[in-house]
Amino acid sequence: MALPSFPDFVPVELALKDELEAFFRPLDDGICENTFASLFLASRASPHEVSRLGEHSLLVKGTEAVPGGGVPFARIAGDFPAAGELAALLSHPALGGCRVLRDIPAPVAADASLAAVLPHPAELDRDNCDYLYRRSELAELKGKAFHKKKNLLNQFNAAFRADFRPLDDETAADALLVLDAWAVQALDGSDEVQCRAALRWRKELGLYGFVLYADGAPAAFSLGEELRGGTVFDCHFEKALESVHGSYQAVNAFTARALPERIQFINREQDLGNAGLRQAKLSYRPCAMVEKFRVPLDRE
Repeated sequence: MALPSFPDFVPVELALKDELEAFFRPLDDGICENTFASLFLASRASPHEVSRLGEHSLLVKGTEAVPGGGVPFARIAGDFPAAGELAALLSHPALGGCRVLRDIPAPVAADASLAAVLPHPAELDRDNCDYLYRRSELAELKGKAFHKKKNLLNQFNAAFRADFRPLDDETAADALLVLDAWAVQALDGSDEVQCRAALRWRKELGLYGFVLYADGAPAAFSLGEELRGGTVFDCHFEKALESVHGSYQAVNAFTARALPERIQFINREQDLGNAGLRQAKLSYRPCAMVEKFRVPLDRE
């Protein structure tokens, strides 16, 4: 399958993997959505289509996967068009159903020439900003700020015989058992479909991760991919059993320790406006946020 040029679109499928991976690989914006794996997994939960704007630009349109039905959106990956080209693009009938332009990098949002042609000012999409952490801090949990996390990790190690293995052909079924159990107990299973797809196609998507065992029983797993030339690990999924005390803290710390030394940062993605998830992500003391902006496309 070949990637068509705008205004033609095609659904996101594995047949586009080589072409889209070659496009995304050089991008250095750190936005977690800007990988083929992210795009493919998002398209398993809600319709996504893609088109090529130019040699260094892609246009994606889709629907946000939220309970009750999401908002149709468009987003540009790579180089943004010049102001005149952007204005023509946003008024094109092919984007007529899109109500928001999202995942806009901070430097683009600050560009006055582009802002002048947008129907509304760009707004920080706080619910969709990625949390960035230093891998060494998550691995070591040193200092007062991490005291509670370290205690929970120590309690896990004291209560269970821990075993931590790569997520591979032998352990993938155990990760799926964790996901099945997590889905039963989860109050918000909004990413369950994507997670199942990630486990199913992990090798095709270039994902890797780890499975945590407590007294021989699977208790948690992590799964992600590398960004920015292998210096950032994007943790797409981290699932654990609430019934296994300390398992979330353990899989978080053990993953940070097991990652290659070249990994300097861990992107733990967004909180989607979930208050509990936001508190949990903030409690690990992010060193930075990968900011993303959005613009309503309603011109009224």
